[in-house]
Amino acid sequence: MNNILSICILLVLQASLLFSQTPWQDFVNEQKTKADAGDPDAQGILSTLIQLGAASVSNDQAYYLAINSTNASSSFGKYALGRCYELGIGVDKNDLKAHDLFTQSIPNLKNMAVQGNSYAAFLIGGAYLKGRGVDKDETESDKWFLKSAEDGNAFSQYNIGKTYQEGQGVEKDPAASAKWMQLSAENGYKLAQVALGVYFNIGYGVAKDDTEAAKWFHKAAEQGDANAQSSLGFCYQYGKGVSKDDAKALKWYLKAAEQGDALHQSALGLYYSNGGGLKETDNMEFATKYLAQAREEAVKWFRKAAEQGNSGAQNNLGACYKDGKGVQKDITEAIKWFQKSAEQNDPHALTNLGDCYFEGVGFPKDLEAAEKYYRKAISQGFSEAEKKLNKIPSIRSQKIKENIIDAKKRYMEMAIDDAPVLSSGPSKEVIIDGMLPLCSVLENQYKDTSFKIQRGNTQISNGYKGIPIGVEMFPIRLSGSQIQFTYYFYQDEFDDWKIVEK
Repeated sequence: MNNILSICILLVLQASLLFSQTPWQDFVNEQKTKADAGDPDAQGILSTLIQLGAASVSNDQAYYLAINSTNASSSFGKYALGRCYELGIGVDKNDLKAHDLFTQSIPNLKNMAVQGNSYAAFLIGGAYLKGRGVDKDETESDKWFLKSAEDGNAFSQYNIGKTYQEGQGVEKDPAASAKWMQLSAENGYKLAQVALGVYFNIGYGVAKDDTEAAKWFHKAAEQGDANAQSSLGFCYQYGKGVSKDDAKALKWYLKAAEQGDALHQSALGLYYSNGGGLKETDNMEFATKYLAQAREEAVKWFRKAAEQGNSGAQNNLGACYKDGKGVQKDITEAIKWFQKSAEQNDPHALTNLGDCYFEGVGFPKDLEAAEKYYRKAISQGFSEAEKKLNKIPSIRSQKIKENIIDAKKRYMEMAIDDAPVLSSGPSKEVIIDGMLPLCSVLENQYKDTSFKIQRGNTQISNGYKGIPIGVEMFPIRLSGSQIQFTYYFYQDEFDDWKIVEK
């Protein structure tokens, strides 16, 4: 075995001892020790462990381990090398070679599984699940995973948990899913620890418990899982299950982002753009300098994620350029990033492009183009875009017209002409029992009449919070001469037309 490979495995073994051991971690470390000593089965097992993220060695080493193991005719090595060819790990993808290697490995692995080898049973379960050297068969897959899980294999326990979560060949069962996830997590498998953290966070199959969620995120984060690290950062940022601690929040966000995943880089960018843990202070000079530095960091991380194609980061980077936060203001750059994000149908970017057309920023003012982008964002379920759409005069006017037509229709249905007058005076103030119309709703019938709406000691007139386009009222007699009105009116508030119910 070459010296470089031996050194890599030794370093992994030393790193694994930095945190507490579990039965599963004991198994992983045992395979590392045996592989370093030249055991071909252990080399094959370690190769699959690396591929599955259970051992922090590069994928190239996984390939070399699989080659060494296969050359010694190990079925574990053949299966591991098949996965390398199937997934392009350390070598170009080759489905024919992958299939041939899987086919060679399955019979002996199945014999070992029958004799009680839980890792062989796990691999056979995966073979039936993915159709590796055998026909796909979820029932057979579940049978082998269950056998392996009951023997303590953390991977299989995790897979059984996923089966119950997703309802693959069984009824979805949150409680059963949580049970198997917990067994796997307690065995030390980091993906199960992340999943269990999420379960406690949202109350899936277990009672919602932020403290338990943070505990499991922490265990997986210590094993280097980026999702767990980012989740733990969130817990510390907002005090979910742990004491609020901005320094620890930044530490874990940074660890996740430094692994290169765009989603976590974008999350770190958001952390910085929201102030980066700035605490309340009366020292405005310090606060201004701190925020300026935080915004520069935000731009740096948004750019890293945006260049990898993350649509949220692309939109946020565009916003930084548009507003000149953390970077020199540059509308051309802003629009470039908005467009890249909008091409992925990001609703925030679609809305931002709509704003650019509506405001005439970077483009000639074009309300039709603005409407197009707002409607695209609305189709993605983004309600903020609907508010902006209603600011476009033609859209607003059409909405008002539709509301007035609807009010007139309702008036006719109420047969208002037959309603008795409750009171009148020299100023021609009229309260009608049934419905009280205002302004254009019945402009011809009551054009010479001024109206007063009175409820208790509160008088509501034609000028109440903007000019009503139409009001309809439905009185409910409570006792004696008391009348309670439920009324609607159209209101111009911050240039945002809407119907308000009082």
